[in-house]
Amino acid sequence: MSRLLGEDVLVGLDDECGYVNDHADTLYGRGAIVNRMVPFGSIAAGPLAAWVWVGGDFPYRLDLISNSRYRTLAHGRQITVYNRKTPPDHVMRLGQLRITSPLRTICDIACMDEGGKILAGAESLLPLLMERYEVRAEACLQTLWENPRWPNHSDGVRTLMRLRRRKP
Repeated sequence: MSRLLGEDVLVGLDDECGYVNDHADTLYGRGAIVNRMVPFGSIAAGPLAAWVWVGGDFPYRLDLISNSRYRTLAHGRQITVYNRKTPPDHVMRLGQLRITSPLRTICDIACMDEGGKILAGAESLLPLLMERYEVRAEACLQTLWENPRWPNHSDGVRTLMRLRRRKP
């Protein structure tokens, strides 16, 4: 494994596992990688979903929407579970993977606490997601206005308002 890591064939997740670098070059390849990590019945969300949608560095934690609780690390990453109602139009399928839509992913990341946003690279990640999937800040703000009880709702609104002002 160390030789494959050294040759950039594998990307290591922990001391015992990783994924083939070439598989992470496509949307469906990233979806297949994440599908093997996400427990049955869970939905990939937040920075994990963003990684599937746009690539980049693998996230520091695995964000999921689920009714279950996970206390152990998975592939060297903490599992963060959100038990939230998720409308059907906020969930998509990539092969067998259930994942939040780009719009929902943007909203979830915008509503993360400041430390989480910094670790996720939200300042560059959110505009990239919005541009690639043609999601306007107004659509995200409307989603947040319709869901005022989301944790960190007001932080999410402020983040999206800043993004909207930065648009030319």
